[in-house]
Amino acid sequence: MSAVPSTLPITRDEVEAWLLNNLVAFDSLDITEHPKIFAKNAQLQFANSPVLHGIEEIQQSFVPAFSALSYMKHVPVTFDKVDNKVWFTVEISYRAKGDPENQTITIPASALAHLVTEGEEAGKLARFQVFLDNRPVLERIEYVSKLNNKE
Repeated sequence: MSAVPSTLPITRDEVEAWLLNNLVAFDSLDITEHPKIFAKNAQLQFANSPVLHGIEEIQQSFVPAFSALSYMKHVPVTFDKVDNKVWFTVEISYRAKGDPENQTITIPASALAHLVTEGEEAGKLARFQVFLDNRPVLERIEYVSKLNNKE
């Protein structure tokens, strides 16, 4: 996996490279990748959920989801950057761990990323707001869990 550049992306090509590298880090389902993309004091908010503060809280919030998934893939649809903010939309495909049908569920999502502009964390996420409805994924995970508990 390529490292996420620790500089603020400026050009469209730099923003695209920044976005793709960040998505690869998420798709790894590995919370140890998070310090490469989140600033130490970053904030993360999924839709109406409470804001998470700091890299440790952010990492721990992903543990339950990542442990229930065997696959996650973000495919960018569109993106744009204004000042230190990157707005993007993606299609995210998921597979529940242990799913005997290996069903892929794809949902749309959008996000607004506020980037650190200076210092050693330049280019990392200072604040990340994600907007999605992941109910189909959660329902599949619950179904697979019940199915596997019957066996």
